[in-house]
Amino acid sequence: MIVKRNDDSANWKTLSTPWARVEHGGVSTGMKVVKLKTEGETQHRPAGYHHGNLRAALLDVALKTLAEKGAAALSLRAIARQAGVSQTAPYNHFADKEALLAALATVGYKGLSDSMAQAVVAAAPVDTASEIRALGRGYLDFAIRKPEQLRLMFGGEIVDMREFPELMAAAHDAFAAINTAVERFIDEGNTGPTGRMGPNTATIAAWSMVHGLSTLLIDHKVNPAETEAGTEAELIEQILDIFVDALKKPR
Repeated sequence: MIVKRNDDSANWKTLSTPWARVEHGGVSTGMKVVKLKTEGETQHRPAGYHHGNLRAALLDVALKTLAEKGAAALSLRAIARQAGVSQTAPYNHFADKEALLAALATVGYKGLSDSMAQAVVAAAPVDTASEIRALGRGYLDFAIRKPEQLRLMFGGEIVDMREFPELMAAAHDAFAAINTAVERFIDEGNTGPTGRMGPNTATIAAWSMVHGLSTLLIDHKVNPAETEAGTEAELIEQILDIFVDALKKPR
């Protein structure tokens, strides 16, 4: 690590770090320049900021931007500016924009799991079929409340989720919540009219239904008032009934 005084300001120091590239006079040094203020300078920071919670503060700013403007409006420089920290500060927590997006998607998957769990508690289901319906309601509730998070979670901005273990774990937990209930339903003898429906296939079917309906609703491609259901809530219930009834064992 090399620290030297920058010629263009007596109040700044230049810190070189060997994890990024920057051009100096047309020559690639393989190091990124980070400007740090000296003791004589002060810098505005958001209320509650301290060394230990900068990552959380940056994520809060990024989540607000995501909700208001979508993932395309996000950048590490922009969230640093909004958080009142140096433009290089986010790089201590996120290697690049994709890493930031992965962190936001992780928050999203955890929120999705929480929404489904809360829906199950609220429904107090008396059987597995009722639990599956509650999970679907929780999924749709999350999607309608957090449309930009859902788009990021399932969009193409994150090229390979396997590069982000925490994101993979959060996504797995959300899938597992549905899979566990569906597998139990299958074990109870509900394998569809042909008797061949397995738990993984049935989970993908359930996921496809609730996610497809979520996308249609948040993109305003369906107007529930124009359907026989009449309302969004009733449309959701009827779609969930179709899935559960399709799996039920023949009487």
